[in-house]
Amino acid sequence: MRAANRSNRKWTPYGSAGLWHLSTTSDVARNVSGINKWIRESRCRPYNFALRSDGCRNVHVTPCGEIFNLQGLNTIEINEDKTEVTVGTGATCGRVYQNLDPLDLSRESNQFRVERLTTTADLSSYLGRFGVIFDNVVRFEVVLASGEIINVAKDDEKYADLFNALQRGYSNFVVVTRFTFKVFRQGRVWRGTLIHSLETKDQQLQAFFDFANYVNRDPSASVIHSFDFNTKRGACFVNSVVYPEPASEQLPLINPFLTLEPITMNTLRESSLTDLV
Repeated sequence: MRAANRSNRKWTPYGSAGLWHLSTTSDVARNVSGINKWIRESRCRPYNFALRSDGCRNVHVTPCGEIFNLQGLNTIEINEDKTEVTVGTGATCGRVYQNLDPLDLSRESNQFRVERLTTTADLSSYLGRFGVIFDNVVRFEVVLASGEIINVAKDDEKYADLFNALQRGYSNFVVVTRFTFKVFRQGRVWRGTLIHSLETKDQQLQAFFDFANYVNRDPSASVIHSFDFNTKRGACFVNSVVYPEPASEQLPLINPFLTLEPITMNTLRESSLTDLV
């Protein structure tokens, strides 16, 4: 799936700032090089701008600044041997899964934003098997401050420092326009959310302690353990569970969470990754 290469660049007001709608890497490069030229020729420094990518709705920028809306850079391309997927920074995880699911493929991620999760070395449900999300990036397509477009590959010594800086750098050093990820075989999964009341706190902490201590026995098992509060349920424990095989209810590392009572929600089910985004 590939969007047209023709530019649809346009500007609209956004509060006291301006919003640039960009649809190609060339659009981004043109804007970045234009900023550099303006800074060199103007007495007004610095120039303030922010980036809006896939799932980002609210962006804050100082008055007289501008926002680069990158949601139009949403192409998704799978290579011929089905070992890599290249994703535009504006693509949502849901759309990525929609393209990978029919091929029984997946990539290291979770169900939120592609750009933020990748450039912050965030965790995912496949941590035990494949590491953090950044570990599975093959290369970045980026725009430098000069407006030059380059590809920063994992095995390219020329840009080794920049590749490593992107691990936690958001887009503070460059503007990332595309990511290329390794993909792996993945069919349907067993996944969902368990919500328990605070009454289970002692058992919860013991279950998570045991899970963390023995996770090497089953690297495929994934539990994201958290504490939550909302006005309807009050305080509670939330466990997001993922196992990369369907209908797996006899899992020593996960079963302790399933047997805790009382439970207020259990959405565990066999599903595709697309259905769970």
